[in-house]
Amino acid sequence: MPSIMSTTLDLAALARSLRLPPSALRIVDLSALAPQVREREAGKLAAAGSPDLPAQLRMKIEGLLDEHASLDWLVFAPEIPRKAPEKVYGSALEYWADRVLPPPPILPAVAAPLRRRLLELDAETWAELRARAAWEGIAPAAMILAALADGLAAWSGDPRFTVELSLTGTPLWVPLELDGAASGPFGERARGVQERLRSDLTWPLPRSLRPDGLPPLPVAVTLPPRLFREEAGEEEPAGPPRRRTEPRLLQLQVAEREGGLLLFWDVAETGFPEGMADALTVGCRDLLRRLSAVSAWQEVRRRLIPPQQLARMVAFNTTGAPVPEPWLYELFATRARRQPERTAVTGPSGSTTYGELLRTAERLGHLLQREGARRNTPVAVVLEPGWEAVAAILGVLAAGAAWLPVDPDLPRGQLRPLLEHGRIELAVTREVLADALDWPEEIVGIMIEDAANQDLPEGPPPVPSASPKDLACVLSGVMLENRGIANLALDLAQRFGLGPADRTLAHSLAEGTSLFEIFGTLAAGGTVVFDQTEGITVATAQDRIVLNGVRTAVLRGSLETTVWTAVSEDGSSFGRPLSNQSVHILDARLELCPFWVPGDLYVGGLGLARGYWRDPARSAERFTIHPDTGERLFRTGLRARWVAGGEAELLPPA
Repeated sequence: MPSIMSTTLDLAALARSLRLPPSALRIVDLSALAPQVREREAGKLAAAGSPDLPAQLRMKIEGLLDEHASLDWLVFAPEIPRKAPEKVYGSALEYWADRVLPPPPILPAVAAPLRRRLLELDAETWAELRARAAWEGIAPAAMILAALADGLAAWSGDPRFTVELSLTGTPLWVPLELDGAASGPFGERARGVQERLRSDLTWPLPRSLRPDGLPPLPVAVTLPPRLFREEAGEEEPAGPPRRRTEPRLLQLQVAEREGGLLLFWDVAETGFPEGMADALTVGCRDLLRRLSAVSAWQEVRRRLIPPQQLARMVAFNTTGAPVPEPWLYELFATRARRQPERTAVTGPSGSTTYGELLRTAERLGHLLQREGARRNTPVAVVLEPGWEAVAAILGVLAAGAAWLPVDPDLPRGQLRPLLEHGRIELAVTREVLADALDWPEEIVGIMIEDAANQDLPEGPPPVPSASPKDLACVLSGVMLENRGIANLALDLAQRFGLGPADRTLAHSLAEGTSLFEIFGTLAAGGTVVFDQTEGITVATAQDRIVLNGVRTAVLRGSLETTVWTAVSEDGSSFGRPLSNQSVHILDARLELCPFWVPGDLYVGGLGLARGYWRDPARSAERFTIHPDTGERLFRTGLRARWVAGGEAELLPPA
C-alpha cells in the first residue's frame, strides 16, 4: 500500500522540487542487509551527503512500488556541495508562506521544566489498533495524530491549532495543522489528517528554518517513519528518545517496543494547573485504547472529560430540590386559603387581604374566560403598580392565560405597536385609563372594577388540562412558564427565610425582579409593598436581595432563565445553581469543557424560558438541545471555566 510520505520514486522530480540538478539524488537498496547493519549503513550514507538536504532523510518504506515490494531504500545526495538552507528549501518555504496556519494550542499553562512520563499500549492492544486502522485505510501516524487533535482540542481555548511534527531520526519537521472541531465520526477526521499529511510532508524543513510569521510552537510530536505506512513493516529498535532542548509545554515522542506502543510525554508539569497534565496525557492514551473497537471509529462525540471531573460537574448541578408541581396560581391560592385575613398587597392605591385578593382574582378569571381568554395566550395588564395590578395578574393566571405587563404611562405612539406585536385580544385595565389610552380596535378591554360589579360565579374558574408548563407571562418579549416562576419563588423564599412577617418592596411590573417580589412574597405569606419604604424587610438591589438592610449573596442570571439562575456567596464566581437549574461550560461542539479550559456558559433547568415571543429565529439562536443529554439549554453569551474548587469562574469576553 502507498505511504503517506511519498507515492513515487521519481528522483528527478524530487530533485527539481529541491532546486537541485536532476541527477543529484541517488538511491541505494539496503533490503539485503540485516536490520542492525542496514541501520548502520544508512547512517553512514546520510553522513556522506550534505547535512542540510532533505535528501538525507532516511525513508525506510516497504511496499512503495509493486515491483519493489520488499525494498528498503535511502535517498541521499553525496556529491552536492553544502548550500544555505533557505536556498535549498526555497520551494518548501514558498509552500509554507502560502499556507495560513492557525495559532498553537491555547493551553492554560506557562513555561516550566519538562518532566517525562511514559504511557504504554500493550502489544495486543496496539496490534488491534493497527489492524483496525489498516481496515479503515488509515496509517497509524494519522490515527495517532487525529486522536491527539481530539485530546488537545478538549483542553485548548481554540480547537484549531498548529503543532510541530517531526520524524524520528531525521533533522526535518513540518508545522502541522490539526482541527479538533472537524465534524463527522473519528474515521472521517483521521482521513482528513491523513490527507493533510500527504500534502505537508512533501515540503519538510530543517530545524534551522521557520516559515515567516509562524509563532513558536509549544506542542511538538515526533513519530517513527514506519507509522506513516498503512501496513506494518518490521519493527525498528527503540529505546527511550532523547529529551529535546527547545522550550515546550508539551512534547510527545512515540516509539514501538516488543510489539507495544510507547508514548513518551515530556510535560511542563508545574506550569499546568494541578492534575491537568495527568488528565490530558492519560486521556489521549485512553482514547487510543478505545479505538481498537469498531464503534469508536463511528463516534462523532469526543467525550474526553476525566471521570473525576465529570462526577464533580454532575454533583455541582445536583440541587436535590423537588420539582414544583402546583400551577403558579395555586401557590398563591393555597396560601390565601390558609391566611385570608392577612394583608397581601399594600400601596398608595390601597390595601387588600389574601382572601379579598383571591376572590377578585377568581371572579376576574371567570370574566376573562367568558371573553375568550385561553391557555398559552397573553392578556395585557395595563395598570399602574398596586394591588389592582397584582389582582389582574392573578386573575389572568386563574383563567389559564398568561399576562403581558404594559405601562399605562407609555408614550401614546408606543402602546399600540406593543399591543399589536403581542397579538393581544384582551386587556385588563381601569375605566379611567381605558378612555385615555390609544387601543387597537380589535382589543376587548376588561375593567378591573367589573370583577366586583358583574354577576360572576364564585370559586376558581375551570382550566381543563392546566399544566405547570403552560405559559405564564411575556416579559420584554421573553416567554416564561408557570413552573419556572414557581421554582424561583419557592427557592428564594426558602433560601432567604421569607415568612408571613416579611414586607417586600415591589417595583415596576415590567421588571424581572417583580416575579420574586410578588410570587416569592405571596408564596411565603408576606406582604407586597408598592411605593413605601416604612417597615420593609425584603428588597431587591441589582443582583442582590436585601434582607433587613443587609445585602445577601450575589444572584446571577437573565430574563431568559427566569431572572436568576445561580447564587454566589462572594461574587467571585458565577455561583451555584438554584433549585432545579443547571450550569454548563461547553465548547463549540457543545461538548463539556474540562476544568481550567474556557468555554461558553449555558444554563438549563426549570427556569429556562420557552423562547422569544413571535421570534422563532432568535429563539433557535439562543436556545438549543444538547446532543448527548437531550437537555434544553440557553446560551448566555458569557465565557467561563471550571476552576479547581469546582466553581464556574467568569471570564472576560473572547
